[in-house]
Amino acid sequence: MSKLLILDANVIICAFKAGLWKTLVSRYQLVLPQIIVDESQYYLDSNNNKVKINITNEIHAGMLELIQPTINELESLCTRFKKDFIEGIDAGELHALSFLYSQKLVGYRFCTGDTPAIRAAAILGLTDCMVSFESILLECGLKEQSSKLKQHFKTKALQIKLGEGLRDKNMYEK
Repeated sequence: MSKLLILDANVIICAFKAGLWKTLVSRYQLVLPQIIVDESQYYLDSNNNKVKINITNEIHAGMLELIQPTINELESLCTRFKKDFIEGIDAGELHALSFLYSQKLVGYRFCTGDTPAIRAAAILGLTDCMVSFESILLECGLKEQSSKLKQHFKTKALQIKLGEGLRDKNMYEK
């Protein structure tokens, strides 16, 4: 079990909303593409009020690292896929996948609940780099919190989406 993680914006937002952010920061070595930090601005509380997400303190304290892919790294990734498929992947996910695909972040796992990004990871041969939010919470001993997650954050959903990416590879790849 690697303690090296890249989190997508949807995971960061969910972690803040559930009060789990500090647990993740204390137990894992996190790297985040700047664009994912930019996408993780707020979450809606139980009364539908916007609650600002601020991870500036963690960045300044060196508890997480910001990363930025090069244009060449992004192009190398994007040229593997058909235009309509690549346009369905959020920019933050593309940045995270480009780091894994370029092998600049060896040993890191990427956690997202977004189907296109998970399918792309499978096509790129990055299946072993993917991890569900449910698995991360279970690694932290947070079984009760993991059971409350939406389905797209569950391990079973991740496995299904990875399988779909491998099965439909010819539909998405150039």
